[in-house]
Amino acid sequence: LGYYRKAATMAQAADLPDQEAGAHSAIGWLYMETWQPERALEEFKKVSQLDTISPQGEVLQAYALCRLQKPDEARRIIKKVRDNWQGRIDSLQFISEEASIEGCIALEGGDHQKALDQFLRARKAVNDTAIWRLGVADALVGLGQYDRALVELRQLRKEAEVSWPSADYLRGLYFEADALVKLGRNNDAVEPLQRLMVFWGNPDWEVPWLNDA
Repeated sequence: LGYYRKAATMAQAADLPDQEAGAHSAIGWLYMETWQPERALEEFKKVSQLDTISPQGEVLQAYALCRLQKPDEARRIIKKVRDNWQGRIDSLQFISEEASIEGCIALEGGDHQKALDQFLRARKAVNDTAIWRLGVADALVGLGQYDRALVELRQLRKEAEVSWPSADYLRGLYFEADALVKLGRNNDAVEPLQRLMVFWGNPDWEVPWLNDA
């Protein structure tokens, strides 16, 4: 319904198991979706403290640091994961995560070509062309390759519409409309925006892209 900030506040106030890493991970992603990465980072640190059998918390912290535009800190965490978990985690999955984080860093820094290269590298590592569609599309829009971006975004819609839309799907509708407007197809851009508002009818206007939509 779009009340991501309200959901995060309610989750914090609820009697959630404080020792449950998954609860802190979920709250952290709510903060990420509402552009509160500093609060997300605190939740992800708790994940690291509670989940000692995987590097999930550290990887999540790196994504939050990307959003905070602290690339050096994000890379330090990923190096720490590589050093501490080598041989204990799926190496190809880690290569994919590392490339994804570099892609996010590049996007935040406005280097769309590097972002595209890294997201495609992330896909190649795990042989999965369905991941990071939104990141790839964002990079392609930044490069002015709107038709290629629309291919990614429409495939994202096709894959997501078999179930309740994810946050990526909703943002994908915005990016689809943005690409269509930049192609001069304003009338075509109305449909994805209308669909976005059907699913997110009570939005958090503080979220930059949603306010723009």
